[in-house]
Amino acid sequence: MEFLDVPKSEKYRNALKACEKIMDRLAERLSKEDYDLVEELQDQVSIAQSEENECHFKVGFSAGLLVQQEMIEQVKKIDDK
Repeated sequence: MEFLDVPKSEKYRNALKACEKIMDRLAERLSKEDYDLVEELQDQVSIAQSEENECHFKVGFSAGLLVQQEMIEQVKKIDDK
């Protein structure tokens, strides 16, 4: 099992390829200064998305723990009968 797992779907791979092609086209068309701004924007969007993903993970993980806790309580009630 890999420590950091990335999506393996075709949709994901296609999106990455499309991003690479767009960045190549922008590199050809934009000045160095403008392209640097695009890269900075891309970096900041990645940071924001990473923070959002972490938040979603925490909420999902917490919800999973609550479901597990509820299940354990229900099993204990059944066992106590």
